[in-house]
Amino acid sequence: MDLSIVILHHNAPEEVGRNLAALERAVLPEKTEVIVIDNGGKNGNEKIETRASKKFDLKFFEIQNRGYPHGNNVGLKLARGAFLCILNPDIVV
Repeated sequence: MDLSIVILHHNAPEEVGRNLAALERAVLPEKTEVIVIDNGGKNGNEKIETRASKKFDLKFFEIQNRGYPHGNNVGLKLARGAFLCILNPDIVV
């Protein structure tokens, strides 16, 4: 895996959906994974509009909210990429 992108959110499915759509249009390394983590939300990942991606490997996780740093650390531990990116859900690449 070349690049791992971690997107941590708390009940922000619309923002994450826009973020993923922008990543579909972005120039990314061939082997990219996107890890979306719902940080203590209420099934926020289920509400994200997304389609299967041909550009990256997309994974969803739900964790108990123990704060922003903890949530990102969980994502980074799951990441397999040589390069890591923490991307907030309200950022459009």
